[in-house]
Parts: sequence; structure tokens; C-alpha cells
Amino acid sequence: MSEETPNLNLPYIMPSQAQKHVTHNEAIRALDALVQIGVLGRGVQSPPDAPAEGARYIVGDAPAEGWEGQAGRIAAFQDGAWAFYAPRAGWLAYVASESLLVVHDGAEWQAVRSGLSTEDLRNLEGVGVNAAPDAVNRLAVSAPATLFSHEGAGHQVKVNKNAAADTASLLFQTGWSGRAEMGLAGNDDFSVKVSADGAAWFTGLTVRGADGAVDAPAGLSAGGNAVWHAGNFAPGAKQDALDGVRAVEMFQAKANGTLPTYIDLHTEAGTDYETRIVRWNNSNATKPGWFEIANSGSGTLSLTPSGPVWNTYAIARDGSSPQFGNQVRLSGEAPTLQLTETDTNISYRLIGDVGALYIQAAAPSGNAGMIRFSGWASTDIGALQVRYDGTFRNIHHSGAPINLRGYTVAELPNAASVGAGAMVFVSDDAGSAAPAFSDGVGWRRMADNTLISPT
Repeated sequence: MSEETPNLNLPYIMPSQAQKHVTHNEAIRALDALVQIGVLGRGVQSPPDAPAEGARYIVGDAPAEGWEGQAGRIAAFQDGAWAFYAPRAGWLAYVASESLLVVHDGAEWQAVRSGLSTEDLRNLEGVGVNAAPDAVNRLAVSAPATLFSHEGAGHQVKVNKNAAADTASLLFQTGWSGRAEMGLAGNDDFSVKVSADGAAWFTGLTVRGADGAVDAPAGLSAGGNAVWHAGNFAPGAKQDALDGVRAVEMFQAKANGTLPTYIDLHTEAGTDYETRIVRWNNSNATKPGWFEIANSGSGTLSLTPSGPVWNTYAIARDGSSPQFGNQVRLSGEAPTLQLTETDTNISYRLIGDVGALYIQAAAPSGNAGMIRFSGWASTDIGALQVRYDGTFRNIHHSGAPINLRGYTVAELPNAASVGAGAMVFVSDDAGSAAPAFSDGVGWRRMADNTLISPT
């Protein structure tokens, strides 16, 4: 028969044992130390000064000053001396200095956790919220919505990939089949692509990571009408690719698409696409910097670095231009050609309106200050008129009188200033009206050369 209990090692009172009270009291002291263990501290390396009767401590891993060799044991001050008790796995003790419950795992004392700690949530194999995670989808959430909010400032959702050839994206699905994806798919360019079945994918938009250039390889439309066509970058197939569309084309001189040769805007479909075209030519070696407006039925106006050209003929400002086989036309209710001096910001306009041609300098308001040439649709056929005093007055008129500007004698301008040969109409000459001319010194009546005004 053993002389001690198996768990707490309490001494038994043996048969015919003398001084049985000693054995009994030793067991009582052990019970007092080990039942409902509450220690004042743990990791204590040496006995405290003046300990209270019954004080208990968990000895540290490097004890000294009489506690040598008692590491990890419970030290109890009983009957004026220190007693030491070796813990066993599963023993619990409350540490008053830490307000902490500890348990012995057979090797050392460990804190008993009352809840989850930050450490408990690290390196989990998976997390499911109303859903089951798996080896690929290690975070699974099944909910009407998922909320990510700020903590007082901004907030970012980060999707990181290992290498440029990998994918970091958001995938949108219908019935677990992909329908749209946006992100970095196999490279470092941001792209948006779609699929009707989850198998065949089409890229709608790409933003190049190197320089931010935007490409729409599948085409663009506005209001249901195509404004960009997927075949426009293939010069060899340009006519077939444009069949049935109103197109904007950007053809390129190099296969890598870095050097645009020209931009075309045209309305004709199929093989006759050049019949109506506006073209800007940037890099073609034969036509650097050309801008062309072409119509196969009328001709081509080209603005080139060396000057404007109509078909193959240069257009000269000094009047030496060749005769055109066609016309350059501006159409509209009142078509206007405006010329502006960039250094003075003064504008000049050439206007066609109601069968007449107007020439206006410095662009004053209305038609004031204009010269008018009556056109074939006007009742004033063949008239050359100047506007003054709010009215157009004839300078030359085919089949109609010429209008002279009217003055009173007092209003006549200085004859020397206007020069000899100027003609006016004097409304109050000697009590009647009469035309007059300037001889360079004064004004004279046309009828008899009588001097009307000496200056």
C-alpha cells in the first residue's frame, strides 16, 4: 500500500503509526496550500521579505536565495517556513497580481484564455460568414451586402498579385459563371472585359499602365451609333471593315500603333469610302502635315506646309492662282469666311446673304461699314454699294442711278482732305439741292462750276 495519495501526494496514516497527528497535520497543510489555489504572483525568483502566513507564489525559472531547484513549483509559507509543491497537468491557479487564471500543462504554467485574442485570429485556414470557405475561397461571405467603412479618414480595398503575368481583378458572375471582369488581367494594364457565357471573353476597354493611353479594341458607340470601329487599325481590310458605317478612322504607319499616319472622317461606306472625307495626315513621308477636305465629285482642298492647294494647283494670295476646274464652297443660310489677325485680334468677314456678297472690316456689329455686291438673286442687279448713315448707297449700279451722299453746306467735309474728284449731294445749295464736286480746294456745283464752299 502506498503511503501517499496519487494526485496531491497527501500522506496516509499508517497502521500502528506513532504520532499520527503529525501525518494528519502534514496532509492538512498540503490541502490548505493546494485546494482552491490562489497565488500572489508568478515568476517570482526569490522569497519576499516578511511573507504572511499562508502566502503562496509560483516560483520563477531561475530561483535563488533558498528557492534553488524549485522552479515552477508552488511555494507556500506555512508555520514560518517555505513548503514547495510540484504542480501536475491540469492544476489551476489564480494569480492575484495579474487578475489572471493560469493552468499547468505538465511542463509550464499557461494563461487560461477567457475569449479570442488577436493571436487566435492569425493564420486561419479559412473564414466563413454564413458560408463555408474552401481551399481557394478562403474567405466566404453570403449576405445581402458587404460593408467596408473608414476609420476617420479614407479607405482602400487592395488586391495584390505576385507578378505582372498574374491576375488581380474583380470578377462578376451570374450563376457562378463569369460575365464581367475588371483589373490587371495577365499584365499591368487596367482592363474591362465581358463574356456572354463565361468562356469567350471580349475586352471593351484598356488603360495602358506605361502611359495611361486608353484603347477600346471592340469599338465605341454613342446613342446606339458606332463612333469607333474595331477594324479601323487594319489598313489592309479598311474598306470591308467599314461597310455600312459612318466612320472615324485612325490608320497607322507602324504595326505597333505608335505612329498615326492619318485620321479620316467620312460618310461613305464600302469601297468608295474616299468620296467624302476629311483627312489629317501627320507622318506620311510624302505628305507631312497635310489637312485635306476631299469630295470625288468636286475635288480636294489641301492645306500643306508649303501653302494651300486645290487639287494639284497651288492657291496664291497675289492673284497668280490658276483657274480652278471646280469650286470651294461654304454652305449655309449666311455662309461666312472670317479672317483674324492674331497680333491685333482684328477680324474681317466675307459674307453671302440673300443674293449679296458683303465685305466687312474689323467686324463691327451688324452690317455697318460694309461694302455690298448685289448678287444674281437680288433686285439690285449688278450694284456696288457702301453702307453709311444706316443705309446701303450705290457706288455703281447697272441700269439704276448712283446714290451720292447728302450734306448741307455747313456739313460739307474739307475738300482738300477728300481730294479732287469727290462727289456729294448738297441739299441746301442756294435754296435748292444740287450735286457738287471737289476740285481739291473747294466744293463746286456740277451744273455751272459755281463755288459752293471755299473749303
